[in-house]
Amino acid sequence: MKHTMQKHESNYFQIKDVARQWINSVESEKDSFRDKVIYPKIVHWLGSHHSSGILEKILDVGCGQGIASKLMEQETQANIIDTNNDWWFRSAVPSKELAYCGIDGSSYLIKRAKENYPKTCEFMKASVYDMPFEDKYFDRLFSINLIMHLENPESAFDEMSRVLKPGGRFLMITANPTRYSYFEWYNMFIEPVVTKNRIEGKIKIPNATLQRNSIYTHSKNRIAMALGNAFKESRDKSFFVQKYSTTYTITPLRNPKNERYFNVNAYKAPLFCAIEGYKNKEIN
Repeated sequence: MKHTMQKHESNYFQIKDVARQWINSVESEKDSFRDKVIYPKIVHWLGSHHSSGILEKILDVGCGQGIASKLMEQETQANIIDTNNDWWFRSAVPSKELAYCGIDGSSYLIKRAKENYPKTCEFMKASVYDMPFEDKYFDRLFSINLIMHLENPESAFDEMSRVLKPGGRFLMITANPTRYSYFEWYNMFIEPVVTKNRIEGKIKIPNATLQRNSIYTHSKNRIAMALGNAFKESRDKSFFVQKYSTTYTITPLRNPKNERYFNVNAYKAPLFCAIEGYKNKEIN
């Protein structure tokens, strides 16, 4: 059952200029952190848990202009696997066995996704807090840099869990909570306004400056509790980075050369982490 709707954070990507700045930046990136770390992580995740011959419904939550949909193409996966040549990669998953759907709260980004990417992929404007899908609809879901922009991760995780089948797997790339104390995120903003755990203002991204955006510095304990409540896993607050709960892990994201996103090299912990796990099969 869907939760009662409540007021949530502003979606700055509903501002046309902000959406355009984001689109131009992402589509002009080459050899970026996305290419070197995030996309290989997703391709590995796709191949590691797929059963040959089975059609899987995949949800991309906060898909932006849909650039990750190209990872559903067998040829793209194969190119990433060949480029990385690492032992942990699995074989590419046939495109016909992945049914992709991307949702985003920005009509401008969804419009761009429909313009750019395969007609075999589905894109729709929808809120992470209120998705237009039946219960237990998707086999897997993933998100890239979404959780850090959400005021209420508890409600978002609840809704993700609702649309995910029991045993279904999730992968979420987001800000690494161990880095908040180092102020890298704060320093990326121009004249930031800080309210409780929210930083808001103009923000520098790889190839542009967004007119307006915000991030929420959710603690690792809050994320852990929200995951546990939504996906019904045993909760162990010490699991972060090296420790494990029964069904999910959070690990820092590094690329092979140990580079840092935005060329931040001052600290050992990466700026981003991967939250990976599955929904407890006992949830009805």
